[in-house]
Amino acid sequence: MISPEQKANRLIHEQSPYLLQHAYNPVDWYAWGDEAFQRAAAEDKPVLLSIGYATCHWCHVMERESFEDALTAELLNREFIAIKLDREERPDVDQIYMRALHATGQHGGWPLNMFLTPDRRPITGGTYFPPRPSFGRPSFQQVLTQVASVWREDRKRALDSAQLLHEFLTQPQSRQPAADAARPELLLAQAGRALASTFDGVHGGFLSNGPNKFPPSMALLLLLDLNEQGQSPEALQMVEKTLSAMKCGGIYDQVGGGISRYSTDHQWLVPHFEKMLYDNALFARALCECYRQTGRETYRQWALDIFEYLRRDLTAPEGAFYSAEDADSEGEEGKFYVWSLAEFRDALAAGGLSKQEQDRMQLYWGLEAGGNFEGQSILHAPHDDEAFSLQNNCTIAEFKELRRRARQALLATRNRRPRPLRDEKILLNWNALMISALARAAQVFDDGELARRACVAADWLIQSLRKADGAYLRRSCQGEARFAAQLSDLSLFANALIDLYRTEFRSEYLLEARRIAELICDRFESGDGLYFESEAGASDLIARIQESYDGVEPSGNAACVELFSNLARYGFGMQWQERATEALKRLSESIAASPAAHCYALHTLYLQQRPLQEIALCTATDWREDAETGALLGNLRRRLGPDSIVAVASDHEPTRPALLADRLAGSAGRRYFFCQDFRCQLPVDGSAALLAQIDSARAGTREAADDQDL
Repeated sequence: MISPEQKANRLIHEQSPYLLQHAYNPVDWYAWGDEAFQRAAAEDKPVLLSIGYATCHWCHVMERESFEDALTAELLNREFIAIKLDREERPDVDQIYMRALHATGQHGGWPLNMFLTPDRRPITGGTYFPPRPSFGRPSFQQVLTQVASVWREDRKRALDSAQLLHEFLTQPQSRQPAADAARPELLLAQAGRALASTFDGVHGGFLSNGPNKFPPSMALLLLLDLNEQGQSPEALQMVEKTLSAMKCGGIYDQVGGGISRYSTDHQWLVPHFEKMLYDNALFARALCECYRQTGRETYRQWALDIFEYLRRDLTAPEGAFYSAEDADSEGEEGKFYVWSLAEFRDALAAGGLSKQEQDRMQLYWGLEAGGNFEGQSILHAPHDDEAFSLQNNCTIAEFKELRRRARQALLATRNRRPRPLRDEKILLNWNALMISALARAAQVFDDGELARRACVAADWLIQSLRKADGAYLRRSCQGEARFAAQLSDLSLFANALIDLYRTEFRSEYLLEARRIAELICDRFESGDGLYFESEAGASDLIARIQESYDGVEPSGNAACVELFSNLARYGFGMQWQERATEALKRLSESIAASPAAHCYALHTLYLQQRPLQEIALCTATDWREDAETGALLGNLRRRLGPDSIVAVASDHEPTRPALLADRLAGSAGRRYFFCQDFRCQLPVDGSAALLAQIDSARAGTREAADDQDL
């Protein structure tokens, strides 16, 4: 609560929800920019750069403990120039200083507090600092006092540290293609073994982050690749175990849908309650792909539940998607999501559930009088639905209807609580991930409404974030578009447009994806086969970073491989395939050293290994009105998946992708073309003939693989 005597600082003029959270701190904050560094140089002071984001729990904690404290603010204002930065607005700045922190031997995370020279070079830093010495950490005031003392009395020591870290950041990143680069199947197999070695066979997921478990959606997508390829018999078991455990745990919002950022235990029970757009997009994509490979209806329903959460709680009026929801409400983490037993039963009663029905749902969601989280209960679903319905003498259909009514009643009660902060920034790369998830699900589920939502979001982003010169901005917030798009923004959005083309076959999406790829090559190329995260000419950065590993979202370079390869396969020229191949070669050393940290890059590698198949469908009139072509598309999507190269157009369409050049249905009314490995089959006029060509080619591929194994 802001008191009347509190005065706003400079951050009051920003749009970022994170910066606005600090707008009434007594700290004399600047936003990132030249003004702060010019003042630091003029007053000969070091800079505190404090980086976080609006839904970061420990950022809130440090604000309450230190940045709202008058004595700490006085010390900070006297000895430093203070800058606040939203990492989601400027991930390029965050990457630079996070890499510097790692170079000092520390683990990363947020808040990130780095001390800089007036010319932006990092001296030292850390993450969360408590108000008093604890947890083996010095207090924030102690850190401020020590850094200020070194700056005044031992300047050489500070500048020597800054010079060493700056040299580390700016030295060329040496990468040599790994020996296994010539045998991609070995890298894929190595990744499968690496994931299996850390797999939690009891609770699913992977034991690689201490007590925490993060949603491993990209690892699951890679395992599904290995399952489809037949390389790893246990891959599908790991995927299904993990998806089921997550869906039944507290990390999944049993009332409103959607997953939290991570679980603080190995059982997926107690989440860090913030919800991020990118997590939900990647989890929905993994569910969609698992449904495609297994046909199990439960995965489709789970994915639709994610999309319903997004529609209800994270969709802007214009159709694009907001960034996140906070973990905290009313100053407490998770308060919005947890239940006392009395609140739970009162809510169900208000929704019309009988006492017996309340008993069933209490048992199903594991509520006990003492709770499982600070005296309250996090809902989880430890029971198998079918077994639970049998034990309670009802059919599975009757139980699912009861659960639907219970969720509706609980949601109605919960919606009357004070809500967590919603970060209403619209970010290009995170929106791209959700557009891809929607587009792929629209194909696999044959769901036109999901396709419509994806198109609305993509069209708005093009209209609102594309500048007059064709470049893109990264974010929109409160009607303000700002900050140059970065590599992951452009490559992921271009891939999303290709996914939309495969869904709706609007050629403008494919052509815009090619134009974005040309922009990447023009402004982000490094000269060594990979691409910088920031565009050329970014004058406020002390270094341009190349990122190879896939963190919580796919790396921009991995997404470039996918983009360039797709452009080549859609007929835009083999120079795109050469770029994809070269980037993969440059990534191969990093992949070989740490396969589990490059799951999306390995997914793109898997796509490269599949037979090069292209399918072009031509109709004399609007293809959407041709029943046979429509049925054929559904068949192809089930057989080949959403990564297949399919192009569709009618003869009268003025704009057609390169794959359809000089191909017309003509007097036959429809004509279908199938090519594999740079060889075209004779065109055919019916779907049965085309499917026979595809089956014959697949059989030949399997025989060749068997011969190679021998």
